[in-house]
Amino acid sequence: MAPAFPNGHRIALHEQKPNVKEFGDDTLTKAYGSWALPEMVKQLAQGNRSLQTKVLIAFKEEMFTVHEGICEGIDAGVLSVLTCLLPSSDDAGFRVLIFEVIELLSKQTIGRQAISGAEDCLSVLKPHMVDAEPQVRLSLARALKSICQTTEGADACFNAGYLEALTVRFKPSTAESDPEILMEIMQALSTMLSKSLNASQQAAKTLNAEDFLGLTQSPFAKNEEFLCTALDMIQAVCMEDVAKEAMIANRAVHLICSMLHGSEPDPAATSLSVTTDISWKGKSKLWGVLAALLIRNHAKFQVVQDGWLRLLLCSLQENDSILVVRAAIQVVMHAADHPEARSTLKVLIPELQSIAANSEPSDPMVQKLCKKCIAQLEWIP
Repeated sequence: MAPAFPNGHRIALHEQKPNVKEFGDDTLTKAYGSWALPEMVKQLAQGNRSLQTKVLIAFKEEMFTVHEGICEGIDAGVLSVLTCLLPSSDDAGFRVLIFEVIELLSKQTIGRQAISGAEDCLSVLKPHMVDAEPQVRLSLARALKSICQTTEGADACFNAGYLEALTVRFKPSTAESDPEILMEIMQALSTMLSKSLNASQQAAKTLNAEDFLGLTQSPFAKNEEFLCTALDMIQAVCMEDVAKEAMIANRAVHLICSMLHGSEPDPAATSLSVTTDISWKGKSKLWGVLAALLIRNHAKFQVVQDGWLRLLLCSLQENDSILVVRAAIQVVMHAADHPEARSTLKVLIPELQSIAANSEPSDPMVQKLCKKCIAQLEWIP
């Protein structure tokens, strides 16, 4: 019989390996079954930098690419170990690996809940919004976008001060220089505002409309995906009336109409066509933002006084997408609250009737909007 170990266990003689060489301190060894993740987390916490790097690479490329691995990692306490390794300011590559692993954790529900629920975790990550390493900033922005997908996560991010940390990246003096990262930041903020009432209300109170609108005029906005992302964020912050007023005060109506027209308006023109340089997706976002602003009376007056009714007369000629049509109808409907706009835009009633008659039976939204818009245009005080 094989000799017993101090713990009483025995290994059969045929399974014993003679002359086994000891592994170095930087050698990553993997266990299997229920020992796997706890052992790797232990190696991450206690190993030297070389071993820690190998563990992080294993997490990134293998262990945390599946849901089960993330669940076991969270249970093993990997999140607290990762945050304890920060800021790692002496090793940019190591820091990148940490944030790439955190990004993977945030993609699963249990990971998001752990990050948003852990004490001080979000606070530890926040200084890296301005990290010198672009990949760190990118991974953190993506992680925040995932965390904010739930109300609890969005509230946690807001309470940790991420509303200011995100919006400061739009200011010219502290702007994010990478367009891909900036898009992720805008998406993260849009998600936070749509899920957290506190964040939405605070953003509206402290809104710097000039910074937000400036994103639509950025050189990055030549990329239409960037422009659409910026417009989505503006739409999200404009859910609050005080934010709408701030945008209107910064001539957002004129800016959006100019973008839809493609240039500044010609004072002598009898009508203003809609540009063909922007795709249906960009136009639907622009019309959508304009419709949101036109809920406020100040915006209606600006459309009339600045001569943009000439643009609205051509708004229903867009038929590239039902999303464009819906948004354009809402613009006409809200503008028609103004007596002069109602009088001018009455000529669109036949077009509205035609749109309603030719709309898909499966899309009652268009028919409903057309009926409401026609009723608004026909209304007599």
